[in-house]
Amino acid sequence: MINFGRSIRAALRGKPQLPSMHGDVLAFASAPDPVVPAKFLEGRTIVTANAAQLSLEPLGVEAPHITCMRSTMGDGQATSADKLKRLAGRRTGHLVLFPRRADPGCAVQLRLLSEIGYTYDELTILHRLDISTIYNSVLNPGRILLHRTYEPSMGLRAILFALAAGATRVAVAGVSFRSGGASYTSMDYKRIHVDADQQIFARLHQLCAPVFPTDRALADDTGLPLWPSDQPG
Repeated sequence: MINFGRSIRAALRGKPQLPSMHGDVLAFASAPDPVVPAKFLEGRTIVTANAAQLSLEPLGVEAPHITCMRSTMGDGQATSADKLKRLAGRRTGHLVLFPRRADPGCAVQLRLLSEIGYTYDELTILHRLDISTIYNSVLNPGRILLHRTYEPSMGLRAILFALAAGATRVAVAGVSFRSGGASYTSMDYKRIHVDADQQIFARLHQLCAPVFPTDRALADDTGLPLWPSDQPG
């Protein structure tokens, strides 16, 4: 098995500065009916995707530690407006933005978040070369390759981000190939990154990466082992 911590740190040396993660991390996306292991949220780092943090509020999580967010909330789409409306007044510890080519500094996204009162303690904007470096460090450890063709969902980006930042194990909740929609709204959110997500999960499985779905359906669909029931949380 590849030593992910050592190989990723070597690949990222002198590259984008990521918040440091240790131990078990929950990567939490927005698919309906996410499964969160009992007591898993206690003392562990939580990384959410886009507006998925809304579904953790009933579980007592007022703000995730890190939020990975696509900078598309100013694109005029109804789903983007829905996210903005629902995120009003919320916050996160560390906001990580993935910019659009047309707005590399995420000025529109940051203005919109400010207008709705969405706050954060720290901000990181990952540019295209940064993103390629992160993907490469996880999916091709020890090799110098830059993958600019991957366009995964934000949930998969949260997984790769957590691995690159030093997570020992990543539990995955709220990712599904079987259902559309989102856990925090009745609006019809279509799955548009299925092929890329499947390719990345296949690569993670091939690498024996420490990634564990929390629900049986995703474990069956990806071949990745289910979050171990004999482990704490």
